[in-house]
Amino acid sequence: MSSMRITWHNVNRYNRLKTQTSDYVFTTVLSCPTSHIVQLYGAIVLITKFLLERLQRRAMKLILDCDSSVPTKDIYVKLHWLPLRFKLQLNRVTFIHKAIHKLTPDYISSMFTEYVLPRCLRSTSQFSLRIPRARTGMYKQSTAVNGATEYNSLPRDIKDCSTLQSFKRSCKEWLFTEFLSSVCDF
Repeated sequence: MSSMRITWHNVNRYNRLKTQTSDYVFTTVLSCPTSHIVQLYGAIVLITKFLLERLQRRAMKLILDCDSSVPTKDIYVKLHWLPLRFKLQLNRVTFIHKAIHKLTPDYISSMFTEYVLPRCLRSTSQFSLRIPRARTGMYKQSTAVNGATEYNSLPRDIKDCSTLQSFKRSCKEWLFTEFLSSVCDF
């Protein structure tokens, strides 16, 4: 939590000074916490997630140099960024995609297996992962369970991407449209 306070203090300092470049703010404040959280922790405490979302919104407004009256959705669209929860989902499904295509060590790749039905049904044409049985709330939030569920919810054409870059690109576009449709529903 102390590193969170330090990072939040840095954003406040940059907001007052406004002399640093936006690239520096993005690389030091925003990309570091969000890119490594998924690999290090299976479950994220809600308070930390809330603070990171707040930090992301503040950094976006700092980068675009706009006031607090501008709607956050417009800023996400202008920067073409994903909100934190969608960014975490993108990191999880990318991690699983790497594991399925043997781009990770064997002990990680063995965590994710294909779900095979004993009978031939219409759903057998879709590639789905076996979701392990979770007995605790902490394990339900882990990448093995939550990530496999999120990967199964992806459309078939995204799962069939041949390269990792095309998977990331198409998955980010799909998640961005999901974000926009969820915001427009309110």
